[in-house]
Amino acid sequence: MQNNLDTNYPEYDIQILGINGAGLEHGNTSITAGRNIPWLQDVGHTGEPNVWTSWEVTYRDVIILDTDNTMVGAFNLTTHDLRNWDSYNALIQIFLDTAMSHRAPLLGDASNDNQVTGRDLIAVQQNFGSVDPNNPTDGLLLGDANDDGLVTGADLIAVQQNFGNTLAPVGAEVPEPASACLLALGGLGAMAHRRQVAV
Repeated sequence: MQNNLDTNYPEYDIQILGINGAGLEHGNTSITAGRNIPWLQDVGHTGEPNVWTSWEVTYRDVIILDTDNTMVGAFNLTTHDLRNWDSYNALIQIFLDTAMSHRAPLLGDASNDNQVTGRDLIAVQQNFGSVDPNNPTDGLLLGDANDDGLVTGADLIAVQQNFGNTLAPVGAEVPEPASACLLALGGLGAMAHRRQVAV
């Protein structure tokens, strides 16, 4: 799965890693044998954070974290066997949705169409002086090309400096990473006793 994400969606920089629960250290050797996945051991010392407890992990959970390492969801591999393409694709889509929702805005895109063109100059002109009523700004104010919540001369400069840039749709390959999503596989034996899925 990691190879699939790296090859087909490199702009999202999605990373998969495993975390074994505190007290289950004895299984680390068998769970990582023959696999190429970064593996961490939760130690759960008294007074220290224990991610399994704070994330309420159950056996074979996939925990999806955003770029701030905040849990945004869980996907259980017992319920959703990755040998089933519907389950596999559903998990890929969860990764992409999470990464896309935390993607940096396209500076200069004053018309919210994921590209910087003449339409953006017109959007700035037609909305000059507008103020975003949302606090913090939601990035959707027409004419606000720099996402500061105001339509001013700075937006004209943002359009000029970024003219011709586009924000690639999901699945398109672009050279620069836009965001990162961290994933943790929870549960000792999360991938044991199964055929190996390419990760």
